[in-house]
Amino acid sequence: PICTTLPFLGFKKIANILLSKIEEKLGFEKVKSRPYFIKIEPTNKCNLFCRGCIHSADRKELQANNYLGEMDFNLFKKIINETGKYLIKVSLYLEGEPLVYSRIIGMIKYLDNKKIGSVISSNFNYLTPKLARELVKSKLTHLIIGLDGWNEATYKKYRQGGSFKKVIENIKLIQEEKQKQKSKYPIIEIQAIKFNYTRPNEINNIAKLAKQLGADQFSIK
Repeated sequence: PICTTLPFLGFKKIANILLSKIEEKLGFEKVKSRPYFIKIEPTNKCNLFCRGCIHSADRKELQANNYLGEMDFNLFKKIINETGKYLIKVSLYLEGEPLVYSRIIGMIKYLDNKKIGSVISSNFNYLTPKLARELVKSKLTHLIIGLDGWNEATYKKYRQGGSFKKVIENIKLIQEEKQKQKSKYPIIEIQAIKFNYTRPNEINNIAKLAKQLGADQFSIK
């Protein structure tokens, strides 16, 4: 796998990581090391209804109880300001689709200005030329794209509400932007989820497709 944290390492951060590993190995209950990787969810809203996901099972209930929302940007900055000195990367996703969050570019830029890497995982159904341009310009470090099929039929077994064709178009769009801006970022990882109904040839076909699309990495989850 391509390492996406090397550009954000410095002496203080490396020393903190080593201390953390030593404390973990020795089983310390009280530690002096600081978090070097954190996960922040910009929004738990999503544009799809994937099987097995909370959005497929309980979307109406979530909406009725005002469970779906977006993170306050000032809270995000407060967290980064307090922890950023030792951070090498921040994950900007969990239950939701990060690209539907209106200030995702602002978050990525804020991290880059602090010399902190960023990673998002996306179903990649929601992308505009402007957003593609801004994702590259903002120096998003690592982009994980869920592609759980090698054609429309296999893709929609899981990604309900999504479009295989749209994802392929969007991958080509982000690759074109990287070329235009002469940027190696974001590192693009295409990820396939292996289900009990997934046949070995399907994974092979997705892997071949990922290579054709110029992905930097392919992974199976």
